[in-house]
Amino acid sequence: MAITPSIALIPSGYKDGLIYSKLPINGQADLNFSRGSSARRFTKEGVLEEVSGNTPRLNWEQSNNPSLLIEDTSRNIVTYSEEFTRANWNKINITVTGNEQIAPDGNKSADKIQRTSTSASYISDSLDKSSSSAINISGSFFVQKGLGDYGAIRIQGSYPARVDLEFRYSTSQVVLVTSNTFTITDYSIKEVKKGFFRVSVSCVTDNHPSVTLSFSPRSSQGQMDASDISSDAYAYLWGAQLEENSYSSSYIPNFGTSLGVTRLKESFSKSGLSEYLDGKEGVIFADIAFNSNKSKSTFNSISIQDSVGNSKNLIGFFQNTNQNSISVYFRQSNSTIINVSYDLVDATEFNKIAIWYKSGSTKLFINGQIATPSGGGASTITTAFNNYSLSVVRNIFGNDTNFRLNDLRFYKSGEITEEFLNKLTR
Repeated sequence: MAITPSIALIPSGYKDGLIYSKLPINGQADLNFSRGSSARRFTKEGVLEEVSGNTPRLNWEQSNNPSLLIEDTSRNIVTYSEEFTRANWNKINITVTGNEQIAPDGNKSADKIQRTSTSASYISDSLDKSSSSAINISGSFFVQKGLGDYGAIRIQGSYPARVDLEFRYSTSQVVLVTSNTFTITDYSIKEVKKGFFRVSVSCVTDNHPSVTLSFSPRSSQGQMDASDISSDAYAYLWGAQLEENSYSSSYIPNFGTSLGVTRLKESFSKSGLSEYLDGKEGVIFADIAFNSNKSKSTFNSISIQDSVGNSKNLIGFFQNTNQNSISVYFRQSNSTIINVSYDLVDATEFNKIAIWYKSGSTKLFINGQIATPSGGGASTITTAFNNYSLSVVRNIFGNDTNFRLNDLRFYKSGEITEEFLNKLTR
């Protein structure tokens, strides 16, 4: 027998301030959405477009189907993120020709960055941090291959404190990443639409009050300031971003604001859902990918609750601060009664997760099987809980909201079985 969810959100329809749910069809579970600024998303046609504040982002990046993109506040401190001809960008043995190639936003605004020597050849921009302490920093560029199969990025504090990333276009791979004093926390090369790659590296800096972001086009593998076999290698560059963040978030253009441009936090919630949420037994299912492999400090979550504010009763899951780890989390009468961690192979890839909650017999399913807690232990959580009165769905429990969502469902049927959940999460 098919089991029908009481609420089903499969991202497809939206309008300003609202995300449409597939079920129920009466619209009572359409989710309220909020973001106090504009933001960017990839369309089905592969164009990186701007959407206005409070417009949900159905994002088609690296996918044939859209996912709902949810991000925390971030700020791009690169003053001219698309204009490498500007004097802010220091040029060492480099010529820059503006507006030479179609950029990911569909405009002819990507600049040609070309070497003029086999000696060290690069562009760089020095930018002030908000603090002289060691902080999280992420740097990224959109880059398209021109002449030469390699490129290099550096984020540097007080020399020689830095992180270096070297990549290769033909294999779509980061071939080497090294650091001195800086701590590397993440890096990637992702092929996006329009023939561009987005190359990024994240790290913890030194105590220097500023950092320098650099790029070098190359025909041979090497660091940003190493010699090259070619004196004329070039690449097309666009969309530089440096943010005080533990991962590279979606692109935030900056056309000259010295203090940086900020994209504000996104959230969704809906109250008045007691008819569709069972506080005694049910399932929370999500096909979800987190934007980084661990939470910064607070909960990155989806939950059902008894109120929108500081709820006394709550059932949900959150990404925690351990690498590739989530936790099943229950609160009752304003006290935590369940907080059990589980491992994921890769939190940044899509994982199908289902919490089957039932007093004395709660289980978590991940990608087609019952999960066991991190470090071992029984797969069944035997903690008893009251028959909650639940009426709210929301994505925030804390301030860290960073994930992509393919599917979100809630079940209240008493006919749920392990076989059903194994199939649902495959």
